[in-house]
Amino acid sequence: MPVDLDSVLGMYSSPKTRFSTTFNGHKDLEIPLNSGSILRDEKLTIERLMLVPLPPAFMAFLSACETAQGDFKQPDQVVHLAAAMFFAGFKNIVATLWSMTDADGPEIARSIYQNIFSSESDHIDPDDIAYALDEAITKLRIAQPEPFRWESYVHIGI
Repeated sequence: MPVDLDSVLGMYSSPKTRFSTTFNGHKDLEIPLNSGSILRDEKLTIERLMLVPLPPAFMAFLSACETAQGDFKQPDQVVHLAAAMFFAGFKNIVATLWSMTDADGPEIARSIYQNIFSSESDHIDPDDIAYALDEAITKLRIAQPEPFRWESYVHIGI
C-alpha cells in the first residue's frame, strides 16, 4: 500500500526509527537529486530527504528499483538514494543497483530480518547486516538461479 510523503517523513524523523523500507524507486539521470521513491501523493527525492533531520539510524532496507544506481556519465559521482540515506545517518543500507523483481524484495527483506533478529542479543552487530544479505541472496540464488533475480542487491555501510 503506497504511503504519503508526510507519513514517510514523520517515520524517518521519529527517534524510534531504526529500520525503513521504501518502494517504487526512480533514478533521474538528468538531475540526480530528483531521484527517489514514488509515494502515493508525490516523490520523496534525495534533495528533500537531505533536509530531514534523522535520529541515529541503524538500517534502511530500500526494496525498490535503482536505489543504488550510479550514473555512467559521471562514474566518480555517487548520487543515489542509498548514498543519501548513508550521508543522512543510516549506518547500513541494503539497496539495488538496477531493476528488481517485485516478488523478490519481500523475500530478501524477510530473510534479512529473520537473520538479524534471531539472536537473543539486545543489539544488532553492524556486520550482521552484510552477512544476512549474503545469506538471503544465497537462498534466492538456489530458488531462482537466473542472475537478474539476485544480482542487483548491495550492502552499503560500516
